[in-house]
Amino acid sequence: MSGGSGGVRGRSADIDERILDIAAGLFAVHGFDRTSLKQVADAAGYSKTGLLHRFPSKQALLEAVRALAIRKLDEFGGVAADTVADSHGAAVAAIIEGALDNPGLVQFLVDDMQRADAMNAGGQPTNESELKKRGMAIIGLFAGPNPTREQEFRTILALEMVCSGVVLGCSEDHGLPRADLTPLLFEAVARILDD
Repeated sequence: MSGGSGGVRGRSADIDERILDIAAGLFAVHGFDRTSLKQVADAAGYSKTGLLHRFPSKQALLEAVRALAIRKLDEFGGVAADTVADSHGAAVAAIIEGALDNPGLVQFLVDDMQRADAMNAGGQPTNESELKKRGMAIIGLFAGPNPTREQEFRTILALEMVCSGVVLGCSEDHGLPRADLTPLLFEAVARILDD
């Protein structure tokens, strides 16, 4: 999660996406209830008033984070479906690049998928979140329609490793330049999937 001392700049849609990625990471790390709008605004380089101009409430921010995460998962799934038939490598590369572009959303997704019972915005348990359903669909692309337990395990392990590697690789304490991190993640995932 990178905040900006100079704020988030660019096109309006890009600005919103960057704010949502920052918010997603904060929600994943601190929880929705313990994350304040001021924390999100500060991390994004905005005032709380400026953030509220773009997202009228913390609930609206959460809903926008979920909508973006679903859209990104659908994009990743589409790319993976288009490339996995040709090469697992091309699909893995696309997912690694997408994850590196959205580290906060990756944290949010991992947090969502690890909860036994995802909670809706009102704090009520749901059977299975939309994020989890889409994440499992991506896993299915790699593991195949009738995977063995080992194939399913390897796929989940590989994708979780991408998520963990992105979060760790983008952290201030352990961060690596993207040019160094991408091949490390790719090699690790390839070994897990191909062994």
